Amino acid sequence: MALLEVKNVKKIYTTRFGGNQVEALRDVNFSVEPREYVAIMGESGSGKTTLLNILAALDRPTGGKVYLKGRDLNTVKEKEIAAFRRQNLGFVFQDFNLLDTFSLKDNIFLPLVLSGKKYEEMETRLVPIAQMLEIDELLEKYPYEVSGGQKQRAAVARALYGLQIETSVTRLETYAACAYRHFLQYGLTLRERQEFSFEDVDMGNVYHAVLERFAGKLKDEGYTWFDFPREFAESGVQEALERYAADYGSTVLYSSARNEYAITRMGRILTRTVLTLQKHLRRGSFRPESFELSFQHADNLESINVSLSEQEKLRLRGRIDRIDVAEDGEHVYVKVIDYKSGHRRFDLAALYYGLQLQLVVYMNAAQEVEAGRYGDKEIVPAALLYYRIDDPAVETPVELTEEEIDEEEEEEEKSGAEAHGLEKPQVLRGLIDVEDGSVVVDLPNLGTQHVIILTVLCFHCWGIFGRRFTATKWHPTY
Repeated sequence: MALLEVKNVKKIYTTRFGGNQVEALRDVNFSVEPREYVAIMGESGSGKTTLLNILAALDRPTGGKVYLKGRDLNTVKEKEIAAFRRQNLGFVFQDFNLLDTFSLKDNIFLPLVLSGKKYEEMETRLVPIAQMLEIDELLEKYPYEVSGGQKQRAAVARALYGLQIETSVTRLETYAACAYRHFLQYGLTLRERQEFSFEDVDMGNVYHAVLERFAGKLKDEGYTWFDFPREFAESGVQEALERYAADYGSTVLYSSARNEYAITRMGRILTRTVLTLQKHLRRGSFRPESFELSFQHADNLESINVSLSEQEKLRLRGRIDRIDVAEDGEHVYVKVIDYKSGHRRFDLAALYYGLQLQLVVYMNAAQEVEAGRYGDKEIVPAALLYYRIDDPAVETPVELTEEEIDEEEEEEEKSGAEAHGLEKPQVLRGLIDVEDGSVVVDLPNLGTQHVIILTVLCFHCWGIFGRRFTATKWHPTY
């Protein structure tokens, strides 16, 4: 969802006595995405200032709509508009708009003074911004005592002096890993020169989009994830893939024979993926609830709105690939799945040091979403999973049938399980019981000396969910 959307905006000025009309804007349409930098250029009198005034809610259009974070600016009442601008917009004016009778510090403080903030809080927040803009030694001076460039930096500081920060989980992980890398990537926005090519990261984008479209096609055709036939998997994936490939990256997938083969390979991988996901669901008690669930503009979710102080707030944005649920009489169990085309694995040590927060944040958001859907039941986190979208190969001296390939893959799964001390691969069949808020593991064939720890078990160490879980009890199938 775009941060700013402008749809068919027009502005007509009427002369004082209504004799003439001047059309300043006509059918202006564009959108601005988060973290995108946009410049509006044009000759004098072309309507640049008029458009900016409308975008800043300083003026209203004669026709059309302007949406900021999904909200129609025309619906903001006149008595609320000043507070709305203070909370959502920052202004850097060409002529500075600094009050000559106020020091630079007081000019910067002014928006928060109007909001009733305490002096100590404003002072604390000002220091890092002033140092970054190199005006910390000029704060007690008045506008007429400094240069034009220094005045502009003070105006920039005032615009940056907001109360809410929006960021993604990925950015938090990047900062935890290396603050300097975060500065280069998101502060200076350094990027490698874009080339007309199709790389691994593009393949991940295609995987996510096609799986989302396939899930929608299932619903349109009256199927569920449990009952669609193999023929539909092949045709549905291929149709979704071809439609997406036709528009992706200026048709880059059709720019070379190599890229066209990538379409064939991705079709094979994604067909195997949807059939494997179906196999997993048939063996369990969970059912898919949501796909590609975005919580970017969900103001009511506590888990993504983190309080930095009494007034400051950090809002996280993100998209959950899939949420599965299972129910019993009193509980709803929630499973979060994140599709990965790489080799990333969940690491509790990385979670502890803030390097792998994604699944945990997604689970917190998913719990709140499901609590809204099942208000009368307790929401219980069941599993956090990465699903690797892959094209596994079986080494064999002779050509095998599909059935023989499946048998070889099961043997490899069994070997992998035995390497981890399991006699046979364990498959989650269904949640059996919950006692005293704890969930118990029961795998009869393993013996009491074996302990299986699910990812969710260790979360109570850091108080992420605010309650302790031990494990989930199920009967294995082979």
